[in-house]
Amino acid sequence: MKTIILLLSFIFTSCAVNMKTPSSRFLSPEVQGHIEGSISTGLSGSTNVELDTTDNKTDNPLQLSPDVSMSLVNLEVGIKDRVDMVFIAPSKSPSQLGIKFALTGKPQKRAEKGDHALSVFISGGREEETEVSDDIFINLNQASATVETSNVVLGLLYGYRIDSETLIGANLLLESYDFKGSFTSGSNTNLVGKSFNYNGHITNFSLFALFYNKPKTWFTRIEAALQKSDWDWSTVHTFGYGNFAIGRTF
Repeated sequence: MKTIILLLSFIFTSCAVNMKTPSSRFLSPEVQGHIEGSISTGLSGSTNVELDTTDNKTDNPLQLSPDVSMSLVNLEVGIKDRVDMVFIAPSKSPSQLGIKFALTGKPQKRAEKGDHALSVFISGGREEETEVSDDIFINLNQASATVETSNVVLGLLYGYRIDSETLIGANLLLESYDFKGSFTSGSNTNLVGKSFNYNGHITNFSLFALFYNKPKTWFTRIEAALQKSDWDWSTVHTFGYGNFAIGRTF
């Protein structure tokens, strides 16, 4: 009987108001070169951040869990010899527009064995959407929320060419997130009208290897990544991920 009561309690209070924080942006420390670029897509591990509305409260600790199903697209275009414009589109997380500036190193198509690359990166994004609670068994507790997510990313990117077709390196990304919104409608009148606002600080560190074909037109990327998540009123969590992407230069 206790098990049944707990299960019903979970069903009546669960809510799928959530977002994800990717552990990678598939960034290369090498710039593209003037009017050259690359596009890549793959799967990035991420932390699922879910609002907990137990007892109809909107200031409970967030529920954090690892997720390995995030798809992500990275587009980098050289606008000057040492500057790239970067567009990043992850699923269930704000798309970002950013700038990458090379401190040292050659553009990727001209890089050779023994070359080092060091770049800094900054980006930002914002997304607003309406989400509905996930009471799939019992429909009495549904509530719709308008959710706004925004973030800023600062990055330090390093790479080393062990040969002309292989780049290894490490990326450090420091991120700040705002996750806020309000419940606007639904049958759960205890939630309607309530709002929530959480701030999070995310640290991503990854080791990667990029493998180019001989003409340097196609490449694959593998990564080992760690993500530390520190949100308001929530326990700090650190998860590890393996990431993979394929891409093409142009």
